[in-house]
Amino acid sequence: MMRRVVITGVGLVTPLARTSVDTWKMMLDGKSGISPVDRFDVSELPVQISGEVPKRERSEGEKDLGRHSEYAIDAAEEAVKMANLDVENLEKSMFGVVLGAGDSQTPHGPAELGDVFSQARDGDSVCLQKLEEAAIAHTPKSLVFESDTMMPAAHVAKHFNACGMNRTCLTACAAGSQAIGEAFKAIQDNDADVILAGGAQSLVTLEGLVGFTLLNALSSRNEAPHAASRPFDAERDGFVLSEGAGIIVLESLEHAKARGATILAEMLGYGTSADAYRVTDPHPKGEGAILCMQRAIDDGKVDKDSVVFINAHGTSTKANDAAESTAIKEVFGRKVPVTSSKSLIGHLIAAAGAMELITCVLALRDKVIPPTINYETPDGACDVDLVANEPRALEKLGPVLSNSFGFGGQNVTLAVGPYEE
Repeated sequence: MMRRVVITGVGLVTPLARTSVDTWKMMLDGKSGISPVDRFDVSELPVQISGEVPKRERSEGEKDLGRHSEYAIDAAEEAVKMANLDVENLEKSMFGVVLGAGDSQTPHGPAELGDVFSQARDGDSVCLQKLEEAAIAHTPKSLVFESDTMMPAAHVAKHFNACGMNRTCLTACAAGSQAIGEAFKAIQDNDADVILAGGAQSLVTLEGLVGFTLLNALSSRNEAPHAASRPFDAERDGFVLSEGAGIIVLESLEHAKARGATILAEMLGYGTSADAYRVTDPHPKGEGAILCMQRAIDDGKVDKDSVVFINAHGTSTKANDAAESTAIKEVFGRKVPVTSSKSLIGHLIAAAGAMELITCVLALRDKVIPPTINYETPDGACDVDLVANEPRALEKLGPVLSNSFGFGGQNVTLAVGPYEE
């Protein structure tokens, strides 16, 4: 018999705040974390807004950390503290880390690369020998490996001496959710007792902003950043690129009870699918979304009529929101309350799904669904029961679904519910 798996701690680093406590309060207050880009010059770009994490002072030992690793460690520390987890006395071989990640920014960037190339020039061309010499002499070590996708999981494991399984999921916008799903299954199968699971990414970079702009994926409401992310609204014009991390403490029910842990919620189901369609567009009929939602429901033996709300992928793009709405109506055949955390925080890419699952956990704890802000004009293609602009009380507790649909057509749905003996 597979083991039950519970959540005992959560941690968030978002554009709103650097803790789950402050982020959650601001979400319920309808605050937006979107603002003009401050990190680099965007004056010549058509998109000039993003969701940047508030800065903090770094210690000497952190100065070369990639931002994604910094955010992951901070979120994990909050989650471990909330779980009251004594990491020093855990069975290290059964204590693991599974994170979603993607390309991210190091503390060193284009300026250092520019220095390297300027010293390698020979007239109008670049001398390869000089380039190699300049790279060795002037490129910080962190630029070589700290931006790598596997570094957050490596740093978190080192920080907490977690010697069990260590995995990194790279399924773009679905990565954080996939990491939680894979960790859930690993604990069910007795491959681990405790796993720090979630996602971290910092793609608020010049390259990231330009890349998504070229795909026509981003909102260009530069004059009104707080109003830019508007999932399911008829006037939506793209998502807002953001950064951050979300980490949860997952553990077997037996392990949590044995140490007297406070249980926040229980993992119920995990579903995955592929659209096998276009790399940058969802299937217009939501076929992949339908399949992964149904698989999560089946995996958790969830009664569809008992689902109390859905935290949608809800990107604020024309194609996604319409396709997801179609999928939700097909799966449920009734109006289920729907919200999108991205309206408040933007799109954290590999960290998005983890942040959204944490939102579901906090919603169950406090019996309230956070709002989808900036909803002004209904769209007939998005005919869902949207929790628009104001929080909505949860009159009863039950299972919740969290959707994550990534570039490449990689889909994940997680089902979570209140813990019951």
